[in-house]
Amino acid sequence: MSRGALYGLAGMPTKPPKASSRALQWNEDGQLVVLGEAMIYILTPDNGLKKSYFETSTSLIENDSSAIKWATTSIPLVSANCHWPEESTAWSTVCLGTLDSAWVAVTCSPTSHSASGSCLLATLTSNAEVHLWTPPENPSIGEWSHVQNVTGDLRLHIKERVDMNASQKVIHAQTKCLAWSLKPSPTSVSLLALGTCGGQVVFWRLKNQKLVIVELVDVSDSWITDLAWSNWSESPTNVTATLACGLPQGRIILLNVHQTWENDDWSLKVSASPSIPYEDDGRGITALEWIEERNNDSNSAPRNPQLGQEQSILVHCKPGSVHLWRSSGSSWHGLQNLELSSVETSRGSTQFSPAAGVIYLAHEDALIIPLCDGNFHVLRDISSTPRISDDSDTPCNSIAMSKVARAAFILAQSKDMVRPRDGSEVPRIYRDHVAKTTGAAAFDSGGTFVWLHQKVLPEALTFTPDAAIRCLLVVAPLISPEAYDSRGLNEIRVSLTEAPRFISESPINRLRGAYTQLHRRDFIERRENDLFLLLQISTIKQIETPNIAEPMETELTDEWKTEIQHILSTALYGGSDLFRERLKLNIALLCLSLRPATSEFRKLVSALEYNIQGARTATLLEVLSKLPEFVLKDSDIARRLLLQAQKLHLHGYEAFMRLSSRIASDPIKDEICPACQASIPFDEISQAFCGNGHYWGQLKRKLP
Repeated sequence: MSRGALYGLAGMPTKPPKASSRALQWNEDGQLVVLGEAMIYILTPDNGLKKSYFETSTSLIENDSSAIKWATTSIPLVSANCHWPEESTAWSTVCLGTLDSAWVAVTCSPTSHSASGSCLLATLTSNAEVHLWTPPENPSIGEWSHVQNVTGDLRLHIKERVDMNASQKVIHAQTKCLAWSLKPSPTSVSLLALGTCGGQVVFWRLKNQKLVIVELVDVSDSWITDLAWSNWSESPTNVTATLACGLPQGRIILLNVHQTWENDDWSLKVSASPSIPYEDDGRGITALEWIEERNNDSNSAPRNPQLGQEQSILVHCKPGSVHLWRSSGSSWHGLQNLELSSVETSRGSTQFSPAAGVIYLAHEDALIIPLCDGNFHVLRDISSTPRISDDSDTPCNSIAMSKVARAAFILAQSKDMVRPRDGSEVPRIYRDHVAKTTGAAAFDSGGTFVWLHQKVLPEALTFTPDAAIRCLLVVAPLISPEAYDSRGLNEIRVSLTEAPRFISESPINRLRGAYTQLHRRDFIERRENDLFLLLQISTIKQIETPNIAEPMETELTDEWKTEIQHILSTALYGGSDLFRERLKLNIALLCLSLRPATSEFRKLVSALEYNIQGARTATLLEVLSKLPEFVLKDSDIARRLLLQAQKLHLHGYEAFMRLSSRIASDPIKDEICPACQASIPFDEISQAFCGNGHYWGQLKRKLP
């Protein structure tokens, strides 16, 4: 048996759902969303957060030797609001979840969608109801709030239709699956898609922290069982994505979704694609996902996933097989059918188990398919000639990874076992025990995975009440490199070189794997010179901002505010140069907190801070210099910005001179100290001292 290792171990006191590729998923805020039947857990790994997050949080880690701990919060199961038999008793409207409610699916919005700037969650119950949840100001340990019963709004919308009878209205209001798209650009919007029992796809858009219906599209006369969004393709006038809709008997229909900016709003157009990306064999779909293949140039960084879906590959799994489809490509296109083979790691091993995840490792050009039986199946050379990798010279193959996963299962169960009170021997793990895996995801880009498993003994035929079911969340490496330090440096290098054109995720999500490597014992000390070279400052290219038209009225209209928000979002978050420098600063600050650094390394940190602050100030100068005259009149913010620009040696900048010529040279008003009411003179934008010595760091405040 291969040797197993654990990076983290957490006990999950919840009954797991059926195996699904989205039972475990990362949101863009770097949180792991774990789906359970009675509880949805939102976990934040501690390796990139300040320790103050964990002083008041409840950790699920029960073994001190585990390296990764989690800040945790949860969303409890809500009671059923819709009683479908009261509206129709037709056989087609029967929903067993009305009697036994449970969570069955969850999807995450892109970041910055909530009022606090984080992700929203849309959840689906077994009663076919959808709910919207928003995080607190501290989404890692705070209580999430229920903000909308989405199914209730859908029922009100359908209730007005006169072309449907009572049973048709019910099945068109019952949701079977849901998926939230990415946000294609700073100025565009994402879409939530719901698949109904009536064969419709309902598109929703967030407006004023509420979901509103944008479009209803008839897809089929049967249930829609799965939905999967591709990444967006951008053009000067619109953005386009493809929505894959899974149907019973393994059929798939593709919808082309176009969003166009016109009349100060986004219009939506949906059309069906003639492509047939499936094999009509009658077998049901167990997983449906889009992946992005890497560049053909092996020396270049993996392809930017935000540049469009012309290289997107649709992956769907059926019992015993994996199917790949691509619309075009130089090496292959069309449908590729690959049959899985059994890997014998336990008595319950079978290639016909449902898929528990779809994971693409770009640098290995490998597709990892975890199955419910606890094995990990590998498909290699996805971009050129896809094939099953059961056994090969590389450690990334089905047999090797499955054996390591089995060893990690045995090690995790041994750490979790508690000696019985009667003093009897702790039960051992035998070959008959199966690691029932219900969800899996990549933890980094180099072969570390996180999965949720439950120890089961299929032959026991014993009943276990839901309250006594316990699962384990495991973080472990399944691909062992020859040189761990080289792998760590490559993980950090990948996180810095793959910064997308539009930044829609937080640094903690991008640097999750890098944080894990930096926490390894003596890694920073051994590789300080290499880290110093990787973190050298680079030139930040400023994004050109358009001219801002002065409104006819002498007041701030909503349209004018929206235009300013779009311009600032594009300028501050639309460039990869600035985001890459932020990532470097995050890594450098973590290095400083883990071990004493040399004077040269501290100078590098100061240089990174100076570079980022200078780029942000220059961008704000450019935007403020183009604002109408009445906005800048008596503007204390503009004066503070000019003073900060002087300290950053930006007084020769064109926007600085243009703005300073329009601003009166009045003294800046002092702020009031919240502690003693003394005045706080403005000397530095990042810190302040009042006359009595109270110190105030940089705070964030929502502008009116």
